[in-house]
Amino acid sequence: MQSHISKSYLLIDTVVKIWKVLSLTYSKIGNDAQIYDIQNKIHGTKQGEMTISQFYSELYGLWQEFDYYQDFQANCTGDAVKFRRMIEKE
Repeated sequence: MQSHISKSYLLIDTVVKIWKVLSLTYSKIGNDAQIYDIQNKIHGTKQGEMTISQFYSELYGLWQEFDYYQDFQANCTGDAVKFRRMIEKE
């Protein structure tokens, strides 16, 4: 664990409690704020002085991060409903 992160957990008395707090803090579940932030970065990213390659790499990295946090799991019968709920949530 990096030192700037570990400072926040120095007063927790057991490893089990530390792992529980860490899993809640860094899990992918309920990361609506991260998804919102990444979407804003994607929409706000402009090429500006970047080359096409740099611009693409920047967007591609953001898209990968967005996909990581996105919790949409498609299945045949409920795809349309799930997708609509995901879009409404955004």
